[in-house]
Amino acid sequence: MYSHGTFANASQRLLVQRLGYLLLLVLITAPFAAAQNKVFKGEITDEHLNCMKTPMKATAGIDDRHECVLYWAHFVQPPSKFVLYEPAAKKMYQLNDQWFGQLYAGRMVEIKGTLDSETNTITVKDIKPL
Repeated sequence: MYSHGTFANASQRLLVQRLGYLLLLVLITAPFAAAQNKVFKGEITDEHLNCMKTPMKATAGIDDRHECVLYWAHFVQPPSKFVLYEPAAKKMYQLNDQWFGQLYAGRMVEIKGTLDSETNTITVKDIKPL
């Protein structure tokens, strides 16, 4: 790699060698870290998909998906969690932060985030209505 005469001493040679290994490690792992970010599109609904059914499964007088999702999240015991449902793929994902569900209940959204495949949970980085 380098001749021994290039560096003043062995400690400089060792430092350059370690920096080379660190750079190689960063170059190898960076694509894998970036690959975990993903875009998900679907509807924020209740975890039992009550509001996705036709007719919606809710109490009398609720005929709007937004109201239906909020009904299941706040007025039923135990309360339902907010999830992202992708109707085309028929997949449901948990949200790491339920606050996002509250804001976009019953709406189609695009979520940018990472998926924990073991828990099927999206860590939300960004969310916007469609």
